[in-house]
Amino acid sequence: MEQHYRYVYEVKFKNGSYEFITGNSEFYRFLKDDFFITFDSLLTGSSKGVLEEAIKRRAFNMPFVLEFFFSHDREACYMVAVITDDSTSESTVLHMIELDRMYYDYNTLLTERQDDIVLLSQLDSIFYSYDAAAGTITCYHYRDGKNVISTADLQQWEKESLESLPAQVHSNVTKFVSNLKNGTRNFIGMIPANGEDEGIDFSGTAIYNSDVHIKTVGIFGKTNVKSIIGDTVRRDQLTGLYLKEDITNYAKKLIDDLKQKAAMAIIDIDDFKNVNDHFGHSVGDAVLKKCSAIIAEQLGSSGKAGRIGGDEFYIVIDDFDGMETIKSILRGIKNNIAEAYSDKKDGFHVTTSIGLTVAPDDAGNFSTLYNLADHMLYLAKNKGKNRYIFYERAKHGSVEDILQTGVDKIGIISRRGISRSEAVCQILDLMYRGKVFSAEDILGSIVKHFRVERIMLFNKTDKTVVAQGGSILPEDGNIGGEIDYIYDDRLDGYFNDNVMVVNNIKQFRTLNPNIYENFFNQGIRSIMQHRFVGKNGKEYVLSYESVSSNDTWHLEDMYLYRLLDQIFIESL
Repeated sequence: MEQHYRYVYEVKFKNGSYEFITGNSEFYRFLKDDFFITFDSLLTGSSKGVLEEAIKRRAFNMPFVLEFFFSHDREACYMVAVITDDSTSESTVLHMIELDRMYYDYNTLLTERQDDIVLLSQLDSIFYSYDAAAGTITCYHYRDGKNVISTADLQQWEKESLESLPAQVHSNVTKFVSNLKNGTRNFIGMIPANGEDEGIDFSGTAIYNSDVHIKTVGIFGKTNVKSIIGDTVRRDQLTGLYLKEDITNYAKKLIDDLKQKAAMAIIDIDDFKNVNDHFGHSVGDAVLKKCSAIIAEQLGSSGKAGRIGGDEFYIVIDDFDGMETIKSILRGIKNNIAEAYSDKKDGFHVTTSIGLTVAPDDAGNFSTLYNLADHMLYLAKNKGKNRYIFYERAKHGSVEDILQTGVDKIGIISRRGISRSEAVCQILDLMYRGKVFSAEDILGSIVKHFRVERIMLFNKTDKTVVAQGGSILPEDGNIGGEIDYIYDDRLDGYFNDNVMVVNNIKQFRTLNPNIYENFFNQGIRSIMQHRFVGKNGKEYVLSYESVSSNDTWHLEDMYLYRLLDQIFIESL
């Protein structure tokens, strides 16, 4: 029996007695401890009659609803069921799916369809669908929703194409039609137009059901089309947005060459690493696609959007009346992404930090504007995330001062997608070149590159706070006098080579309730502490703390954490 959907329950039982014969693994999990009963005993009285009538009529593949009722602490549920044609006069085979699951899947599909249409609307291509049974080809685009351009008989379409195109390209058209008729699994090609390097690209993928060719879908697109970017626009495979190089070329052409007025924004998904770490990369990919669709939808025809890194995006707004138009776009992006996921529904929540600059008001060249927007993003992160900040000279100082300070403090170059090891090397380089790089600066770089929510540096000898950083600091930005959780001697047994790693403080609930209470009172959910002695002979504690979610402290990064310890030893 072919299984098409993950949550489909399949069960086979005897007619009359309703004794179970077999079922799939999903149904066994659904039954839990109720397997040693008959199928009809799971149903309410009215549902028994519905099932009996369906079996009597042998209504194959006609859906009906059954209500399941359990005698112990399990909630009743409704199932949409169909009797399959595997059923006989002696037995019945049912395929069932929970009604709540169908409703959830339906709404998920609607949301995904809306996202996909928004992303596809960013493409200039013409899409087509070939119906193998009807022999028709339909062309459409997504510039403003799905719009059908034409539907024609494939043979007639081929005839008209051959009549309108020069003889030297007829073989390309015939080859394309042949791929459709023969159900070629995957194919690509080009129909030349005014020269060997120009024309119409085509690609296609055949769709089969039980080895029967149902349809072929694909894309027509112009090749070597010269635009403001200069070359063919390439798209990020996951999100459908411009690739980093292409969105950058677009912005440079607009600002450096054409000297046009434009706004540039860098967008970073806050705490995205937590999604990947705790829910897997498939969920992370879905989040990126969702956020990309929101960015594209809110931007609309006012500009272009690209993906410049793992969870970073870049938009160029080139059609706006004033700052209010720009703010409305950024506000829409920020608010819609913040509402897209919730801890209650999805188990996680994501927000965005955005930095914005405007050409030529803030600067007249792309490089300066990009670095300035990057610094504004850095400020948005440090001020608590889930916000956008645009450059204002009166508030933020001169562009020259910002750029110099940003380079020295690894603010600007942090947004270039460098690795953690590269960031640590840059800190070392700045220190050994004699740059003024305080403990606060180092903590700020750690927060940014290692995605730490809160980091505290304590002088254990003097029992004082040396420095602190992060997006979720204690009230009034100060830890206050209640810092016993750092100096608790009962923690000594949990340190190994001056390092303690606790990925969930709940482990102390029974092991040591007092330690648990100390951590809990500070709002800590997971923690890593490093102890070391500075060059001044005093003992210090570096405390990496997770507050809003349980971060996992990766052992593969431990060599970098130890190198950071050495940096502090040299600087204290």
